Amino acid sequence: MKIKTKNFGELEFPEEAIIDFEEGIIGFYDLKRWVIIENPDMQPFKWLQSVDNPDIALMVIDPHLIRANYKMVIPAEEHWKIGLKNLEKREQWLTLCVIVADKEIEKSIVNLKAPILINLKEKRGRQIILLNDDYDVEEPLFSREILKMKKEKEYI
Repeated sequence: MKIKTKNFGELEFPEEAIIDFEEGIIGFYDLKRWVIIENPDMQPFKWLQSVDNPDIALMVIDPHLIRANYKMVIPAEEHWKIGLKNLEKREQWLTLCVIVADKEIEKSIVNLKAPILINLKEKRGRQIILLNDDYDVEEPLFSREILKMKKEKEYI
């Protein structure tokens, strides 16, 4: 399949790469089909590119890279809705969180409260709202330590 995207130009990918979001993603409820775009030069960031609207792409990241001890308390029915019966089998699913990047890096945020779960085998996804109150929808993307290191390098 080919689509012409706003951010990445023409993309070609196999039909089986499409991830179905039956209920869409928060703010994009009418967009049901997405693909993950990975670029080695952009690691650890990825993109969720809408197939239904090629102008829409969301920057995402594995939340464990932001908070090493990231824990999700998920209502049982949520992961069942995308066919995930056993969350212990980590290789069967992927967790991503949406980033809102800013030109001023210290203002970039990530939504750790509403991660996106993807069943890798069935290619089904769902954004969920965690039951635990450990995270916010506007968490800083970079820790104070990383931002301090960035500032120090700018002055060297």
